[in-house]
Amino acid sequence: MLKTISPQNYIPHSNLAARAGLLAARLEMREYRPQTILTMDGGGWPGDWEGRTILALVRLAEATGKAPAYLEEIVDTVLAARNARGYLGPIYDGEAAGGALVNEQQLSGHSWLLRGLCAFYAYSGREDVYDAALTIGRNLYLPAADLYPEYPILPGTRCGGGMSGHSTGVVARWLLSTDTGCAYIPLDGVSALYEMTGDPAIGDLLGVMIENFLKMDFVGLRVQTHATLTATRGILRTYRMTGNERYLAEAMRIFALYTEHGMTSNYENYNWFGRPEWTEPCAVIDSFLVAMQLYMLTGKREYLTFAQRIYYNGMGFEQRENGGFGCDTCLGAVGMENNRILRVHCQEAVWCCTMRGGEGLASAAEYAYLVDGETVTVPYFSSSDAKIAIGNGHLSLSQKTAYPFEGSVEFCVKENTAGSVILSCYLPDTAQSVQVSGALYAQENGMLLLYVNEQTTMISVRFRLPYHAEAPQGQQNEREGVYAIFRGNLQYSVTVDAPISVPHDALIAGVEEYPLRPLFDAYETDHASRQVLFS
Repeated sequence: MLKTISPQNYIPHSNLAARAGLLAARLEMREYRPQTILTMDGGGWPGDWEGRTILALVRLAEATGKAPAYLEEIVDTVLAARNARGYLGPIYDGEAAGGALVNEQQLSGHSWLLRGLCAFYAYSGREDVYDAALTIGRNLYLPAADLYPEYPILPGTRCGGGMSGHSTGVVARWLLSTDTGCAYIPLDGVSALYEMTGDPAIGDLLGVMIENFLKMDFVGLRVQTHATLTATRGILRTYRMTGNERYLAEAMRIFALYTEHGMTSNYENYNWFGRPEWTEPCAVIDSFLVAMQLYMLTGKREYLTFAQRIYYNGMGFEQRENGGFGCDTCLGAVGMENNRILRVHCQEAVWCCTMRGGEGLASAAEYAYLVDGETVTVPYFSSSDAKIAIGNGHLSLSQKTAYPFEGSVEFCVKENTAGSVILSCYLPDTAQSVQVSGALYAQENGMLLLYVNEQTTMISVRFRLPYHAEAPQGQQNEREGVYAIFRGNLQYSVTVDAPISVPHDALIAGVEEYPLRPLFDAYETDHASRQVLFS
């Protein structure tokens, strides 16, 4: 099975380092400080703002090596604010709030708090944080085990909602949210708690939650795609712990459902299945994580293609000039006005997506090298330094690349005590004229195999990435007579306010009035309206 390398042994450079640095600075501003962290939530999501912030700060610290300015104080502030049962927000006893025994937004929010506390425990080793996380699991989640089979899953019973969801009414003792399905976001937090503690009761709860989650008609119920994909990550974590093959098969099914019915033409998301109203970076980051984890578990290269396209065209465009993340329009969605032009819908979703960017960018660093035996998979070229443990030795590499903009990469071998190693590098399907110097190589199933030995010092790889046109993906997006321009897996656009019609060969050849621009560079240029689909 493919495994990541320790974050202490990886240092990102260039584009990823710049993005992570911008976001880390953003997350030390007023909205994410200990003095304000408990007061920012205005939508009734106890634990959500706090947990997402803690998780983002920990993950970025791991990726960048820079200690966050306020992380310890934030954790102390949150722990001091817990109620008598050890969690944040009200205690539901069935006597008030319409008879509710559980609030799905409280469960959802505390999933992020669990994730944050589990990550911070691994980062700091503080036993009080371990105890706090376990208390949340036992006092907030275990009492909900018998209620999960009653969670309302009938199509037509759930609707409405803004970019930040809100509570609606009480059904079957559940205080429901407009973020349909968010009661299952805790599959992520609860599975992380089980991974950390091994508590049998938490494991049993996971089984109950998964079984009821898998009964949902995601498209018919118009479940929130963020909730769906976050829960899927929890299922994948549970699969890694239990080896239950059904969980892996279901995760593959759900991801396929999402790519066909919930993904935009630039690999962002519909906020709800069947409701292409805006995109949400939280879900896009989830989709990147799911794609990478499915590749690691199955070895199917198609997941790497999805991961690259999600990262470069979805996440890449969603990061804003200040380092935060915001929502966009649903490119290509059938029935949507001006669906060929990608526009900003919300400049920055400070309440959720900016924090989720922390795990997104940190995961791009985490997955940069994947090890299985004597083979090291490079799922996407990314400038970095890495020390990779292999067998009883290690391989220390420095990577410099212009990818995804150009087909060029250099690996400098600084030290090799591992002996013979294979670097298995993903190449886009359209890569041409591959040239390698400094090592023997082969191409196999879309991967470039570089054979490293004790004498290898420098490997240079060059390949052409011609522009090409292809039809948009997804059953819910406009496809007939419409094309998008790619260079490898990087999607290109032109800056316009009103749609234009240009033959693809002319656009590729170069139209002076409409120069092609990659979506990936928006955070360092601008987020002006861009046409991405043409006819």
